[in-house]
Amino acid sequence: YISYKSLLDECDSLLIPWQMFFLNPSNFKKQLENIENNRKSRFRKSFFTKRESAGKITSKRIIDRLIQLQDYIINNYKDKLSKHTFCGSMKGKAVDECIKIFIESFDINVSEFRGKSRFDIALEYLIEKIENKTINISRGVLKGGVLPEFKGTGNVYKNTSGFVVRDEYIPFIFLPDDLNPDEALGRRIYTLVYLLVCIGLDEYDFYLESNFKASALKTKGSEAKRHKITTAILLPEAETERLRGSVITETEIENLSKTYKITPTAVVVTLKRRGIINQTQYESLLPVFVGLSKNKSKGRR
Repeated sequence: YISYKSLLDECDSLLIPWQMFFLNPSNFKKQLENIENNRKSRFRKSFFTKRESAGKITSKRIIDRLIQLQDYIINNYKDKLSKHTFCGSMKGKAVDECIKIFIESFDINVSEFRGKSRFDIALEYLIEKIENKTINISRGVLKGGVLPEFKGTGNVYKNTSGFVVRDEYIPFIFLPDDLNPDEALGRRIYTLVYLLVCIGLDEYDFYLESNFKASALKTKGSEAKRHKITTAILLPEAETERLRGSVITETEIENLSKTYKITPTAVVVTLKRRGIINQTQYESLLPVFVGLSKNKSKGRR
């Protein structure tokens, strides 16, 4: 026995009409096929990349909405558009060249960006500059509790910082607003630059066909390169190199975070990757900024 209210609540969470519960298997299958056939916006053999995630791909419902917006732009303004010059512009380039390409492509005033008094103002500055160069950025949420998931992916939203869809005219970036509030703004800035690096390198993790079957591409595994370019753009190596051999304090980490608009955690990880601090220093500093005790670790959003 299930009450009508419980049925409605369950259907709301699954995002399906309540009447579908009363269909026999044959009619139910027909209705699902009808819904699939009537989806107005779907992937046209596109590429898809996102930052570290527990799952392979993201909800159809999210992607449908975003691709619908993308389709509207392309279909109404395609005659006024040309292929985006930033796409693939970093391919085969050294890190220093990638930094120059990034700054020049979006006309970013580095001093102005770093001089912003707050992270949210710095983020909005970047978004405005990027959208001025016809890269579409969507803001929203990835609440797993109200979104359908693919079988076997687990909670695909838990660790997702954002994703990008390949488009030769207007690349599309989704940047969620529902991240860990302790590090959300700094992480969004990092994610935004990281996803732009994916576009610049023309590297995407997954190939999605119209039936949403996902296949990993050969670029899978090149994440370290993307992070290296991203951190080089946001936190110059010259700035961290001056710290080599000195005692790195929590205050120093916080100052770098505030100046270069990335999270303290990202600063610590970057210092470790560049060999500025050793493993012992890394293990000592990191828990301070991720809110963990030094003897216990746990997952974080």
